[in-house]
Amino acid sequence: MDKHIDLFGYRQLNHTYKYQGSWWKVIRPATLTGSIMPMIYGTLIALGGDWQAIDYQHFLLFLVIGVMVQMAVNMLNDYFDFLKGQEEGKWLEVAQGKIGMTPYLQQIPFVFIGLVIVFSSLTLWLAIRTSLVIIAIGITGLVLGYCYSAGRSSLSTLGLGEVTSTFSLGWFPIMIASYIQTGFVTEMTLLLALPFCFLIASMILTNNIRDINKDQSTRKTIAIRIGHVKAYWLLMLIVIAAYVSVFILIMTDLLPFTTSMVLLAFPVSYRLMTYIKPTSNSIKKGMRQAALHHFIFSLLLIIGTLISS
Repeated sequence: MDKHIDLFGYRQLNHTYKYQGSWWKVIRPATLTGSIMPMIYGTLIALGGDWQAIDYQHFLLFLVIGVMVQMAVNMLNDYFDFLKGQEEGKWLEVAQGKIGMTPYLQQIPFVFIGLVIVFSSLTLWLAIRTSLVIIAIGITGLVLGYCYSAGRSSLSTLGLGEVTSTFSLGWFPIMIASYIQTGFVTEMTLLLALPFCFLIASMILTNNIRDINKDQSTRKTIAIRIGHVKAYWLLMLIVIAAYVSVFILIMTDLLPFTTSMVLLAFPVSYRLMTYIKPTSNSIKKGMRQAALHHFIFSLLLIIGTLISS
């Protein structure tokens, strides 16, 4: 099966496969915080926290585009995982030719292409009205998202998932938000994005630690390369770095003191580390907890930015 992992690799299979869940489940809604929160934060910091100065038409369109991109990448990830033999439990073999509304394997490439056409058109329109630079950033992000899962030598297979996500869901959405609202990006913008770079890297690493056993035969993620124990300590360092980066930004007057309220998210991060530790029996809960930590930390950071304006 792993010989046929191109976008239309399902054509080489002998059966039709039905996803064990709805379209809502296949887009992994719990992970959408990874794109939504940095877009909101990036918009705010671009305008110095002044929410009244936001161009809401462009902002809402930006949100729609960002969510569509992540939806497309999420479903593509499950699709390629199945073609590589990793996700058999999520797909049920059904009679050939039986296709309905529930997600089927052969529907995923066409839905993906459809989403790409829609959000690419919206991005072009938005770029014409704001800054053409976002086209280049958007294309780079889309290519990274596709290469994250596609092919036998995908970025996730090579252990580059955390690095890829740092750009595609850390720096890129915040850079695009700045271009949309102000027409430029400064070095300060890149520094202010650091907390989100660490947050999204922690989500991807958590996912890879959870899937160490499942991924052994097809991937060489960082978690597999260094082992569960070292990956656990690396995750702890990344989570701590998210908090430390906020306080460094506060001490350098790049963020207001009110953003120190991110410390209220610490109990959530502590629970995450409890789930992920090598001796835990609840490791499968880790990814949901990582997404929750991303959301709460981000929300507190955004609220802290708003309060000071």
